[in-house]
Amino acid sequence: MKYLQLLLKPFSIGLFITIIFCAISYQYYRDSDKTGFNEVLNLIHLKSIDLRLKARGAQQPADKIALLAIDNKSVEEIGRWPWPRKTFAKILDKSIDYGAKAIGIDVIFSEPSDHPTQRVYNDLSSDLAEKQRLILQQHVQALDNDYFLSKSYEKNKSKIVMGIIATDKFQTTDHRNLCNKWINDISPDKTYFDREATYIGLIDPTPNNFPYALQEVYLEYLKQSDDPYIFCDVFLDPEYDPVMLDYSPQWETLKEFVPEFSEFNSMNAFAEDFKKNYSHNAITRSKNWILNIERITPDSNTNSGHFNAEIDPDGVIRSNNFFTLFSDYLIPSIGLKTFLLSQEYSALVSLKSNPNDTLNKKVIDKVEIFNSKGEKEFQVPLTPEGTLLINYRGPQKTIPHISVSEVLNNSETAKIQNIEYNEDGTVNPEHMDEKTVNKREWFKDRIFILGATALAIYDLRVTPFDGNMPGPETHLNVIDNLLRQDFLKISKHEESYMPISLFFIGVTASLIISYLGAVSGFFATIIMLASVLLIDKHIFFLNGWVISIIFPLFLILSLYLFMTFYKYFTEERSKKELRGTFSKYVSPSIVDEILKDPENLELGGKKQNMTVLFSDIRGFTTISEMLDPKALSELLNSYLTPMTELVFEHKGTLDKYMGDAVMAFFGAPVQYPDHAAHACRCALSHIKKLKELQIEYEKQGLPQIDIGIGINTGEMSVGNMGSETVRSYTVMGDAVNLGSRLEGINKEYGTRIIISEFTYQDVKDNFICREIDWVRVKGKNKPVKIFELIDEGSTSVENTKMLKHFNKGFELYHQKMWTEAIEQFNLALNHVPEDVPSKLYIKRCETFVKQPPPEDWDGVYVMTTK
Repeated sequence: MKYLQLLLKPFSIGLFITIIFCAISYQYYRDSDKTGFNEVLNLIHLKSIDLRLKARGAQQPADKIALLAIDNKSVEEIGRWPWPRKTFAKILDKSIDYGAKAIGIDVIFSEPSDHPTQRVYNDLSSDLAEKQRLILQQHVQALDNDYFLSKSYEKNKSKIVMGIIATDKFQTTDHRNLCNKWINDISPDKTYFDREATYIGLIDPTPNNFPYALQEVYLEYLKQSDDPYIFCDVFLDPEYDPVMLDYSPQWETLKEFVPEFSEFNSMNAFAEDFKKNYSHNAITRSKNWILNIERITPDSNTNSGHFNAEIDPDGVIRSNNFFTLFSDYLIPSIGLKTFLLSQEYSALVSLKSNPNDTLNKKVIDKVEIFNSKGEKEFQVPLTPEGTLLINYRGPQKTIPHISVSEVLNNSETAKIQNIEYNEDGTVNPEHMDEKTVNKREWFKDRIFILGATALAIYDLRVTPFDGNMPGPETHLNVIDNLLRQDFLKISKHEESYMPISLFFIGVTASLIISYLGAVSGFFATIIMLASVLLIDKHIFFLNGWVISIIFPLFLILSLYLFMTFYKYFTEERSKKELRGTFSKYVSPSIVDEILKDPENLELGGKKQNMTVLFSDIRGFTTISEMLDPKALSELLNSYLTPMTELVFEHKGTLDKYMGDAVMAFFGAPVQYPDHAAHACRCALSHIKKLKELQIEYEKQGLPQIDIGIGINTGEMSVGNMGSETVRSYTVMGDAVNLGSRLEGINKEYGTRIIISEFTYQDVKDNFICREIDWVRVKGKNKPVKIFELIDEGSTSVENTKMLKHFNKGFELYHQKMWTEAIEQFNLALNHVPEDVPSKLYIKRCETFVKQPPPEDWDGVYVMTTK
């Protein structure tokens, strides 16, 4: 009893919490992959970096960098995007003529330009006289966009970095990494990188020697394999590896010809020894590159840089993938390559073994930058995996923007956009400083990234300062960091010092809080938290050191909370909070069901299979312009109230209102298996209720409204999410995003309710649906089959006949039997003349009759809008 009383004393609780935090921090630093709870801590740490950057404020960037912006103005003046490549050639030629030092192109020219005049020339040239053929060839060449861009690149390639991108990045954490390297060696992409000028060297003190004779055998297997990456999964596995199975019986013979085998008794012994001693590289590898066509960059000593975004789990870009591995090449980011090219610098990367990793992983020791004379200029602090933490200067346009339309006009002056600073160095976001400069003077020796800022092109990124920063400006921030050499650094010794520091802070704070009362302890806690923040800002962060201050901050806060209020939370209080949380989302009966067993409810978030529903009023902007604010509010209330009641009636949870849109999900907080069916019934009841409302609105002289509904089923993250101060019970994930896209797709097909193939699989036995397309929605690579939800159980005779012909036409459409498909769709219209999908497919088929699709046409329709 005395021991229990001692344990419950405030200081003992504080000491216990301190030890827990020391253990958590120790484990956090040793977990390089940041999984589980460490992933959450890392996310909070990343958010703390954002806050510290904002608290520091914007800073003046380097003088000689700028963004060549493909902005809204240039799209309006030059024409619809994408532009002809002849236009890009003019932009590059003029920019370099004005004095640009280097230009990184945040655009890929991965396919040949459409050149119909060349096809006409090929058909006619054999029938023409030589003089006529030469004249016609000159005219054809004048229309060849790729020719002009290739000529521009050939003339200016010493100042141009072409953009490339890898569609897949991966990291194999064992001996299979060697097999993946071999796949790169035999990849067609390697010929592209063989032409690259070398700016980055690699020193590996612990190379992995593999017998050449055996390597040649594996290469042959890889070349013949349908999926070499699957082959790598069984690399050096005696039970499955074909090479091991084939060569094990010949081991004694092999030992006579391969010296490396002489010390091993068997193939298995060699394999186990190699796997045990293999030291893999922590730098991320990339595959499936999207590269520029050879016609534009045909020669050796080309310059390319990848613009793969290094996106953190919360969607924010805080770091730059400085380089990535392909074969033995370190492929630099476009920011790094443009900087090296502009300064005539090179880089040398040194690796070392990581003593804290049981797999003996090799990590980056240092990255050094050398000038053209071979003299070291400076060292770049990277993470062990090869990423640079970007020291952002501020929000968008902190670095100057110049519209490409300003470059192409014949004026000697140009307008640039740049954010103006207040006297204290902070940004005044309401004052955009647009000033006029002399082009040649301003362009001289300046480093540019050419990229898109136009909203329609949608190359916008989330950064610590800005939720909509143009992607090219993130690369400019990397160049700025390299020019100014004021990097954000992570201390190699932090993992050793942090647990010790936490113990000292925890013991001190526990003594203070246990001695003081609740109110005085609160103020003492505020002072300790403020002290940690001030020390971090002035001693560490402003000097470039990024420390994980979440540990001392959370420790002090936890000590106060647990030591002062450990009996504060009771069961009744928990129930009251639950009722307050969910009463606005679900019906009262669901709330009562939750309160029967509240401990089973996971507010913090979990993944489960659910169904999401998005409903939106079509043309709401037009309607809002027709009504005054009061009438508009009353119209919305009269619509949203019954729609919300129907959500509750069908066991749904209201997520949120987004203006005129309703978002709801089914299957949480109380789980039930038939959530997809409930969502479909809810959608059909919405349409039924809408027809009643339309009659009432017509009587009242109000505008008619129509809605579109999207439904998707899949795995989603659900829970009470948000900030420390404001949270909401919501769902997140790719399945949610797809549901939102499906709602918008209704406009394309003239439908009211579209469900995904995943929802269809759950409801197809009880609901009438028709498959209306295979689409690839914006933001997703994999196509999705979509269905129109028509009714539950049965439908009208005319609808049944229409569906029969439509389905037959849909089948013929995907068989490329356009004429027969048109006949079926017309038969469908005979039964339901207003059927929009049938009319849409007739137009598509008529188009394909005149201009057939490519041979590899897969029937998938690409949605370019959200």
